[in-house]
Amino acid sequence: RGASIYTFSNHASDRLAARMAQSENSVESLSNPNFRGVSPQVAKILFALMAHSTKIESHLLQQKMVGALAPHVPLLPNPARHATFAVLQSSAIPSVLVETAFLSNPADEAELRTTAFRRRIALSMKSAVDAWFLARQHAVANL
Repeated sequence: RGASIYTFSNHASDRLAARMAQSENSVESLSNPNFRGVSPQVAKILFALMAHSTKIESHLLQQKMVGALAPHVPLLPNPARHATFAVLQSSAIPSVLVETAFLSNPADEAELRTTAFRRRIALSMKSAVDAWFLARQHAVANL
């Protein structure tokens, strides 16, 4: 019972994460970015740089999300998790997958039905995204 926040990794953080990603990805199709007008070697380098930067930013967003949710909703042990979810595989956009509760858990389901719980989750997530954008603005300003 509790929330968890996923970022992309080629290796799942645990067996549950691996099973969930495999199940979810079976219905997804992915496309790679298309670098037009550059040699394959340059495209490969650009893709690697972009993917590395995106991975770092996703991790920073994940940490903001864990910090913002922790005071307001129960978290699973080790809530910062990693898996190969298709929705996290963009190399161009930092992303996290927030799992707030389990419908299979009666207590979680009951909480999800309340406006107050959903509001706490939404406001916590908004706070995390705002903090992440603010940190990015400060990083760019200090270049």
